[in-house]
Amino acid sequence: MMSRILTLSIIFLLLAVGGYVVYRQFMAPTRILVVNALEAQQADFVLNNDSRHISVSCVDADQMTSLDGYDAIIFYARRIFLTDEQMAEVQRVASRGVPVFTKTLRTSDFVENHNLTDAQIDTLKQYFENDNRQNYRNGLRYLRHIATPRRWGDQQVELPVEVPKNMFYHRQYGQYFKTADELTAYLRHQGLYHEGRPTVAMISGITFPMEGNREHVDTLITMLTQRGMNVYPLTGMGKMRDRMLRQLQPDAVVYLPMGRIGNDTLIQWMQAKNVALFTPFPISASHDEWLDEHVPMSSGSKNARIVIPEIDGGIAPYCIATQNTDDRGYYRYTAEVERCEALAENVSRYLSLRTKPNGEKRIAIGYFRRPGKDALLASGMEVIPSMYNFLLRLRREGYRVDGLPATLDAFARDVHEAADRPLWAVKRNYEQWVKQVIPAAKYAEVTDRYGTPPDSIPMTAVRYGSVLLFLQPRPALGDDDFRFVHGVDVAPPHSYLAPYLYMQREFQADALVHFGTHGNLEFTPGRDAAMRREDWSQQLIGPVPHFYFYTTGNIGEAVIAKRRSHAVIMTYLTPPYAESGMRQKYNQLHQDIHKALNGQAMPSVKQRIVAEGLHRA
Repeated sequence: MMSRILTLSIIFLLLAVGGYVVYRQFMAPTRILVVNALEAQQADFVLNNDSRHISVSCVDADQMTSLDGYDAIIFYARRIFLTDEQMAEVQRVASRGVPVFTKTLRTSDFVENHNLTDAQIDTLKQYFENDNRQNYRNGLRYLRHIATPRRWGDQQVELPVEVPKNMFYHRQYGQYFKTADELTAYLRHQGLYHEGRPTVAMISGITFPMEGNREHVDTLITMLTQRGMNVYPLTGMGKMRDRMLRQLQPDAVVYLPMGRIGNDTLIQWMQAKNVALFTPFPISASHDEWLDEHVPMSSGSKNARIVIPEIDGGIAPYCIATQNTDDRGYYRYTAEVERCEALAENVSRYLSLRTKPNGEKRIAIGYFRRPGKDALLASGMEVIPSMYNFLLRLRREGYRVDGLPATLDAFARDVHEAADRPLWAVKRNYEQWVKQVIPAAKYAEVTDRYGTPPDSIPMTAVRYGSVLLFLQPRPALGDDDFRFVHGVDVAPPHSYLAPYLYMQREFQADALVHFGTHGNLEFTPGRDAAMRREDWSQQLIGPVPHFYFYTTGNIGEAVIAKRRSHAVIMTYLTPPYAESGMRQKYNQLHQDIHKALNGQAMPSVKQRIVAEGLHRA
């Protein structure tokens, strides 16, 4: 009996061992490790693998330890550094026959290719250097066939698809166009072409993210198209990008930047052709991190996404996507739909300014007041004469400026007396505008601090036909004017919200101009860049095209206005230098000193010098 049990046990053990060997040799999934890929590329590897016979794992280079159990390894050479111990581990598994492939870069000397023929290396390069869904899928299957050729399942592999480096594309994956005319024909066939409407070039990168991880790109294409624009997404760089844009002749370019769009020659051509450059961008932070105004953008990302594109004249730096983990833990770009809608509407309104007759446009002009005698003096600008000249120019250009006084003095009286005859925002209308524009949680900050709005809110404003002049109110209640101008970390009061909401919802401005350096909208609470809907500057400007006259002598704060209120900065020169002179009491003392030196009796001079402390100077 015991011998029978022992015999059966041995048979079961042999069957188990044999079954395991058969499983490992013929049935087990091929385990492929991807080392040092970008987070978005890691997601493309995993999510485009549709084979249950392939298991993909991804690690950063500094996390790579033991390579036991993997059937193949893919290295990405971008900024990779392996320790001596890690290199020894690579050599160890390679000596056991594990295929190792490196996707190389011209800027990297790292190359580790093992157990692969030259032909196999070239084929793997074709798969993984042409980023798209088919190539990720089939590249993994091809590598499986090399690493574990005897394992069952998924032996059919399609050839690599060559993705052109300079081409046009659209939302349909795998559909590429060599020329703009080919894409135009495609758009007509799909019913997506709008005759006589603006042409918008869209540049999201050289090739990536043309395929795979591109939810934000597709969302933006859709929203721009829905607003009647003909969208031409393209890939390319250098001279080819320049050539493609010149051949397309777009009305605007939407560039998701990573550095400059091109060289100075391209920028000068765009400026000469009046091609607007919009520079929205995705960020690598998560949605929750982006919503936290105390989590800033990284300096490297800010430089590449905002600072450098500003040099080329980029405007509208909307954050249109964040990077978040999916249910499998991989990072994917997630479109921030509200921000994409806001950008698309902003682009549409800018482009409509080109075609809408001047006589039909509504222009709102915000100006600023300071305490004291020179209350309407912006930095280096005489506001009243400058604003009057601006209105005269608008009238000459065909804008409706009905009732503009015939003289500068009469205009000045209108502006100075505007507070005595204000426009009134009735509470019912005001609260309706609030519901349309301001999130409930943000408005609660206002009512918690200032209470419910009064029955009517006065707005210091003057209207001339289709032009509205309004005084920017104080952004908080109190007496610290310098602090108010440069930002207070509290919600603005009803009196501050009212004219901006009136401008958007009642007056329905086609454009907003802030007149002179500087106001305080750009210093209201919120993020410093990559603005959210919840930031006050975004709520109060809305999608209205925003222009801002700013002195050349204050570029630092002009940049703040550009990033936080999406203003197009129009600079004006500072006045020429002049002798500054002295304050009146010192000027009189100076004259009296000279009189005393010339022999005149000036008995009080010495006492005055001592009283002012000048004898210690």
